[in-house]
Amino acid sequence: MRPSHLLGLTLSIGILIGTALLLRTHAPQSDTPELDSTTSATMPEPALALESERSPTHDPASTGTPATPAESSSFQETPPRAPSEKDLWLKKWGHLTSAQLEAQYREMTLELTRIANPFYEEAFQRGDYEVVGEGTSYTIPSDWDPTLLVQIRTPGQGAADMRITKVLLRESDYPDLYALRRESLWISERARTLPLASGNPR
Repeated sequence: MRPSHLLGLTLSIGILIGTALLLRTHAPQSDTPELDSTTSATMPEPALALESERSPTHDPASTGTPATPAESSSFQETPPRAPSEKDLWLKKWGHLTSAQLEAQYREMTLELTRIANPFYEEAFQRGDYEVVGEGTSYTIPSDWDPTLLVQIRTPGQGAADMRITKVLLRESDYPDLYALRRESLWISERARTLPLASGNPR
């Protein structure tokens, strides 16, 4: 074989070996990475970072900076308590002495009787009453409820009908009269429990 042919063959073999080495060096890596302890420990970190970067839930109705539930609850104010009947009575009558309160109680009781008497008569005439005895006198029982609007009707001497009747006005029918009755009883109780004013004997 000629020397020129040997040289050409040698060069061809060298080129083939170099090409093979080049291809092996730059061959594409597998799409599936090798998982070692370092890779498996560091892979979740991007997911955790994304979780921490999430923005708070926005209120669709609001256009400003969204408030967290804790911030919203801190601005909720408890509505003021409506004054009770006793609060109103104390404001109205609290400055009076016991003697003045007693006078006010008597006046309110007379006014309440004057207003209620026509209603008692109407109830009696339509038969809305209870027979509680016979005779000309009646003893108030120990369990009597003073908050009720009740009238005891006793017959006169020589009356043909000797029944004693009780007429009751119901609160559902006469709420205003019951409110006046509760107020008068509160005035009476306050007059009884207040210390006696000097120069005002009871």
